[in-house]
Amino acid sequence: MKQTLCFVVFALTLHAEVLLHTNFKSGLQHWRIPDYWNGKLQHTNGMMQMTSTERDGKNFARVLTHCKQLEWGGNWLRVSVKAHGQGELRSGLIKYFPDSQGKIDYTTMQYVYSEPAFVLTETPQSFEYTFKLGEDVPILIATILQIDGTGDAFIASYKIETTCAPEAQMENLNAYQVFPEGAPIGEFRFRFSRANQPALIFHNGQVHKATTDSNGLLTISGLTAQKGLNRITASAEGAIATSYIDTLPQQEWDTFAQAASKIKIFDKIHCLFIGDSLTDFDRGHNCIDKLGFWLDKYNPGQFSVRNAAVRGDFITRVEQRLKGEKAFMQERYDNLFAENYDLIIFWLGHNDTRTNSNTGFSQALVPPQKQEESFHRVIKLIRQSSQAPILLISPSPANAQMLQERAAKQATGRNVILFGKAEHVQAYDQILQKLAVDLKLGYMQITEAFRQHPELPTLFQKDGVHLSEKGHSFVAMQLLAAFAENPLLKQITAEEKH
Repeated sequence: MKQTLCFVVFALTLHAEVLLHTNFKSGLQHWRIPDYWNGKLQHTNGMMQMTSTERDGKNFARVLTHCKQLEWGGNWLRVSVKAHGQGELRSGLIKYFPDSQGKIDYTTMQYVYSEPAFVLTETPQSFEYTFKLGEDVPILIATILQIDGTGDAFIASYKIETTCAPEAQMENLNAYQVFPEGAPIGEFRFRFSRANQPALIFHNGQVHKATTDSNGLLTISGLTAQKGLNRITASAEGAIATSYIDTLPQQEWDTFAQAASKIKIFDKIHCLFIGDSLTDFDRGHNCIDKLGFWLDKYNPGQFSVRNAAVRGDFITRVEQRLKGEKAFMQERYDNLFAENYDLIIFWLGHNDTRTNSNTGFSQALVPPQKQEESFHRVIKLIRQSSQAPILLISPSPANAQMLQERAAKQATGRNVILFGKAEHVQAYDQILQKLAVDLKLGYMQITEAFRQHPELPTLFQKDGVHLSEKGHSFVAMQLLAAFAENPLLKQITAEEKH
């Protein structure tokens, strides 16, 4: 089925993901020495200088910072350091584990270091070391550098990234699924690039040992699903793939099923989705994946989607990327129109409408006139390759009250970024409605549905901008309702297309 293939493509092990990369040219970049550790830290000539000090008969220096956090089980992490100086330098990690309530248990944290130490010289050198987490499932990792004994190190750069063995690749063979609580969740299948390879499967903090068969297949069954989102992750030789399932209370599952069962797709629909971080983040279980599951459940094989959303996007950057100009994550649009689409959906706006204190929060990143002009050019570019119906979705309002209260508390003298300012969101939406009329496009109102939700803050993560799991479910339900009620979407699901 088209949909299954789409999920599998995104389930392949990704290339190395950089979790932290610091060159120290502009400062220490959040590296620090806690008061209870030894050492002196300063910024010197565009480098981080760490110097050993003595305390209680021990002479060393240790610095730490935090990197991007992952679901850590089974990962390999490669640390690269460029440094010179005197003494012995080690890279390391602090692994923090949970207590019975899921909070950090500081009595069980572990320090791990590179072995052997790197011997510093006055000539700058580059050092690398790979940490293999294996069966450990920490809930937090901190990165550290340490000088053993007397020493003075000048760190020019530090990088930590995921890695794996050469040619190791893990593939998720499962589509995203949603179950009512208590339902059996069946078997999960993965494929590794080598046969008869020891592997690990992680679920709900539990580790299951397994071995791939003669075809590289890896299977596990009999898992007990927890409430909400479940991650089933397979790992071998540092290669990782994750399958996601959701379990919902029976009443909520029935509500989704009732909405989805009303939609009848008589001819296959292949959809292109152009969005920002709201639909780029949480791939594998976000609102687009949830929509895909429910449409496929009652219309098997009839709906597929290419999710071309890019975090941070706004309409003028979409235009740059469509023109082939240099833009962030240009590769996301590679061969974009090599596929034939039956529907194109735009959901942008929360970046376009962001503002900052340097303008007194009075000017959106993409002002209305610029937004309208760019959309006209974007639609014209698309029409050179596709005549598919286009749906414009109104922007997310974010958790505007919380964001405004937080912005008001920010220190003066700083340029504060603010998302969700109502006047900018409204102006953006008015342009969308005008475009829909002028260019004969579809339009879907979701902003007010957010605002009218009785528990709006719960639809967003703590940052007030990005969707929570509850928020993704909310958007998926709004999209399902639109497929049954929106004039444009009803038209393309009809048996006879005109």
